[in-house]
Amino acid sequence: MEPGSYLRYKPGAVIQPFCDPFVKTLCRAYKDTHCENCLELSPNIKFCASCLKVGYCSRKCQKEHWKLCHRTECRCESFRNFVGENPDAFLMFFRIWATVKQNPEMAAASVQLYDGSYKSFNDLLANYYFPNSIPPGEEEQKEIIEVLGWKDESGDFDFLRNSTWIIRLNGFRICDPENVSIGTGIYIQSSIFKHSCKPNAFCWVRGSQLQIRAIGHIYEGKLLIYSSRNFDILNSDFHR
Repeated sequence: MEPGSYLRYKPGAVIQPFCDPFVKTLCRAYKDTHCENCLELSPNIKFCASCLKVGYCSRKCQKEHWKLCHRTECRCESFRNFVGENPDAFLMFFRIWATVKQNPEMAAASVQLYDGSYKSFNDLLANYYFPNSIPPGEEEQKEIIEVLGWKDESGDFDFLRNSTWIIRLNGFRICDPENVSIGTGIYIQSSIFKHSCKPNAFCWVRGSQLQIRAIGHIYEGKLLIYSSRNFDILNSDFHR
């Protein structure tokens, strides 16, 4: 069933309330100045003493990230030794893999979508298979497969291929207060919407939380389509 607006939305109406990302990553360009866990700017970034790949603003953030995914990342030799040309893409693949591996119950947990239905990250992995098309990022996949030692027959290639689509279609830039992109978040809640250059809804990321609002009047039964461009509501032509 195609996603439609079951309610009538006025310009500026909230369609999807603020939601947290399933996973998020910090751009490597900011690893020396921002925390890997909360993505906040900090003058006291201290790197993991074991892998020296990720840094944190506090002991609290380090512990939270360790329990979430970094315990798995840190112990993987491929993560420690990666020196490829696209570290941000590699890290996102790795972050997804580590989170699902370390916290399978988190991947299986369903979140409520705007229309009242529920979806889990595992549902995304199962439904992003396109047998007759080659997903974007094929060269990135080959590089990651080579580095991690994953093989087609192991089944992990399916995970990588479907993760590629998830990253491309549900990845949104996370910006600092100056609207500078410092990271990327993957949001399960955005997966129900279609993408278009002529949207009737838009996504706004505040901190690391995503919200989806109507641009114009959206009538009952109208397909909801959004642009992945981030808007600054306070400095745009948008009015509630």
